[in-house]
Amino acid sequence: MLNDLANPTGPLGPQDLSRIAQIAHLQADRGQAEVWAMKDCKFLVFDDTDVQENGYDSDDEEGMLAYALKMSNGQDEDPDGSTMHDAAAASPCEIEATSSKSTLVDNPTAAQHPHGEYYCRVCSGQPEFPHNRKTRKFRLFRPRDLPTQPNVCGHYVAVSYCWPLPKTGADGKIVQERRSYQVRDLDGNVRPNRVMDDVLDRAVDFANTYGLRMIWIDQECLPQPTEESSAEDWREQELGVQAMDIVYHRGTVTAGLLSSTILHQAQADAICRVSQLQQRPFILPGDITHVVNFLNMVRADRWYTRAWVVQEALSAGRTLMLVFKTAAGVKSSDNYRISGFQEPPPHSLDKDTRSRFSKIFCLSVTDFQDLVDNFKRLVASVQATVPFEIPASTMAEIQELIRGAEALHPVMEQARNLAGIVQVWGGRNYGSPFKVDAAGALSLLRTRECRYTRDMMAIMANMCRYEIRLNTQAVSKQCTSLRVALLCQAILNGDFSLFVTDAYRQHPHTAKRQTNDHVPRLLQPFADHNATLDRVRIRNFNTFRHTGKKFYDPVEMRFPAYVWIVEDFLDMTPVKAMWEDSWLDAQLVNVHAHQLDGETPGESRARGQAFAKHLSDSKIRKLATKELYYHGSVGDNSAVWDGVSSKGFKLSLNPIGQSSGKARQLVCRILFSTLQYLMNQGDTQPLAAGAASSIWQSLRVDQVSKDSEALPDHVCEELFNHADVIKNQGATLQLDTMRDGEYSQIWLIDRIMKHGVLWAGRYKSEQLPIDEGEPSDQDSTGSSTTTSHGDAPSADPKHGENEDDGEGKTILEKQVVRHVLSNLYNSIGLNDEDVQEGRREPLSSGSLTSLTLLMQEIKRPGQERRRAERLVSVFDVDGPCTVATPYSSEWEFLPRPDLRSMDVCWVVERVDEVEPVLEPVACGEARVKETGADHDGADVAGDSGQQRRGIGFSFGRYRVVNKVRGMWEIMDIPTQSYQFA
Repeated sequence: MLNDLANPTGPLGPQDLSRIAQIAHLQADRGQAEVWAMKDCKFLVFDDTDVQENGYDSDDEEGMLAYALKMSNGQDEDPDGSTMHDAAAASPCEIEATSSKSTLVDNPTAAQHPHGEYYCRVCSGQPEFPHNRKTRKFRLFRPRDLPTQPNVCGHYVAVSYCWPLPKTGADGKIVQERRSYQVRDLDGNVRPNRVMDDVLDRAVDFANTYGLRMIWIDQECLPQPTEESSAEDWREQELGVQAMDIVYHRGTVTAGLLSSTILHQAQADAICRVSQLQQRPFILPGDITHVVNFLNMVRADRWYTRAWVVQEALSAGRTLMLVFKTAAGVKSSDNYRISGFQEPPPHSLDKDTRSRFSKIFCLSVTDFQDLVDNFKRLVASVQATVPFEIPASTMAEIQELIRGAEALHPVMEQARNLAGIVQVWGGRNYGSPFKVDAAGALSLLRTRECRYTRDMMAIMANMCRYEIRLNTQAVSKQCTSLRVALLCQAILNGDFSLFVTDAYRQHPHTAKRQTNDHVPRLLQPFADHNATLDRVRIRNFNTFRHTGKKFYDPVEMRFPAYVWIVEDFLDMTPVKAMWEDSWLDAQLVNVHAHQLDGETPGESRARGQAFAKHLSDSKIRKLATKELYYHGSVGDNSAVWDGVSSKGFKLSLNPIGQSSGKARQLVCRILFSTLQYLMNQGDTQPLAAGAASSIWQSLRVDQVSKDSEALPDHVCEELFNHADVIKNQGATLQLDTMRDGEYSQIWLIDRIMKHGVLWAGRYKSEQLPIDEGEPSDQDSTGSSTTTSHGDAPSADPKHGENEDDGEGKTILEKQVVRHVLSNLYNSIGLNDEDVQEGRREPLSSGSLTSLTLLMQEIKRPGQERRRAERLVSVFDVDGPCTVATPYSSEWEFLPRPDLRSMDVCWVVERVDEVEPVLEPVACGEARVKETGADHDGADVAGDSGQQRRGIGFSFGRYRVVNKVRGMWEIMDIPTQSYQFA
């Protein structure tokens, strides 16, 4: 398989996309991978079966030498006063407890925690790693092999490290570096360690630092199959790579083993001081230099070039520790402990000190982020105090260093509402891991190395927490393009982020003009070889994912969606009149000057200063602002240039975004004024109330704080009288920032100010129930039409659903219900013997939750009528059109991802003719299937008695002609699907 993600050979064409039909059915079993992670995962523990009476094993040269020296010096007494003869007479268990201080528990179920809780029944019975010598012997331990069925144990260190680069000898052949340790497999066979000695040494050092007894390292705990290996080894290896997110999330802590070394104690102390600057505002003069050197060293570390490391760090979240080597004489804390429900059993090093000093320096990922943030503040403070004492080139290098360091560990977003913060443990539930969407995953992976290209499929799926996975081994044999495989996997999981133009690096307007006659507009710019994804947002919200091929078909490009008919506009001239002057005053003019031919630098500066003085005239500045805002440029014949030459100057407006507090306040005031105006226009403009709710739900936060009163879902007087709105309007709005710093919702204000109107679309219902005695509203295509354009909504917009339908719940209450359902379904089947033995697949929680919610929709036909009557959306379009909003459960959640405010809406045109699409057949080849009347969904009769088309039925085919931004209500799962091209 070719890694054409990092090295694209050209745009994707029809021949490449046809491969989707060949691989879409080659899926891995995520359910079995979850069972493997919970039940069959193996760990490295200390192999104490060969420990001698004097505290060393048969291969422990250091221990034997120390014992010999002790005997030759006549030291026959241990520090605790017991003689060597007494130790020799003790039982083996007592000897090991004395020499390696392992906490062995005969009856682990009865061992009690100091707080009154029981010890973990899994790890408390395992020996501790020695801390007075190197650990040379390990064994694999599988918790399910214990005689009694234990609880799942998460008290282990997950190790993230770099595999060594292959070394070649003089003859050009690869030279294997010596491994000097032993690992005893489950079957009792002893083999050399696979991972480097240095990795094991640091992993044991780290485990003792955290008081843990189990280590997980991929090379030791997973099969490393070759062509001669058994099918079972290949199967377990596939299960393992598909469950790496679980392994790294479930662990008590993840050790990221960097290759960098802390060389001086002064640097270690400076790192600690700057990272804790908020708690202890004190630093030394040389600390900034030490931090600069440290950040440069970290940015260059090979650990950050590895693709697997991105997934491991993301899955670990805030439990990630960056582990550095230390030079001789550098000391740091060697006793960290985890508190709370993940607290491990007591350890001998909880109170005792080590006989062998730790050789690592640990820094948590949150401390690293604090270090970068505090360093950024220090630099800004110095720049503000003595701006001319720092050379511009030096400051530019420092700013680039800060940006690069921030990109190593992006900020992780967290929710404030119940559905987002509650974590469930048990069954296949293991809390709320951090995750990204496909755009975020590929933004992080595009510059990373991966030894096996096929692994990138599993890495992306783990980072996104996909339920539907492609089998890496099977797909790599059928498909040569990694991009095609990743696209297929994203679509199967209802992830449309790869289709969002605003998520790519090039300017949106440039990207939108790009066309490829061979690739549908839907797939651009992802299909273009020169498009670079550059958007990362990390969230840990506990959302269920609406998924499954019945809903998202990458072969037919059939997705659930809402279709909107845009035929009417809302008159917004009163809002424009109220705020236009203030909005123009908030615009800042940027002057870009360049040196003319034959002009000296001094003459160029003088010309620039003269124009700056000219532009300081308020009349000139206002005129320039108006021309730039309404026309996009200032013409050479404009009065703005009165008395000066336009040559060598280019004027533009500064984007309005988060850089200006006053501008944000103004944006919030205009948006709330817009909402209030639309609320009051219900009698004269029938679409106003629905549009107001769509705008509000596309702007609002979930909650201002955990203790604040819930915000209304719809625009009403209660909203404007809400305590949080009265106190601070801006705190109730989520304004998302684009790459250039501008708010992505600014288009709404620009539409009002430039045109005085907003184009609104009505929801096009495909399955309106037909009441007895009423004529059908269906058109000739078999689809139901929307209500007439002049009709006012018959439902109160303040109440989205009718209480008779049992749907009086708020958005946040619905999220809690979905959260509970998803976690309930996710706990089913884990202890089922058929599931554990691979005879039956575990149930997919996403699919089951989706089906449950859809069945509720089908049983409430009246709800669809009310939806058709009241739903109104607004879009960034210039006139009448049809717009589709594909349904993604990740987008229809509060707090919503910033991607929802980008160009995720598709302007479409109906394709009436039946077009062939590709579908896979058993042999893996593609065949042509005619679309139209045939469908996979089952017919379901609604309460009205009308025969309704089943779930997954395609209600038509649309061609995507443009991608725009829009605002619509937080939507439930649609029952209708469409094909897109």
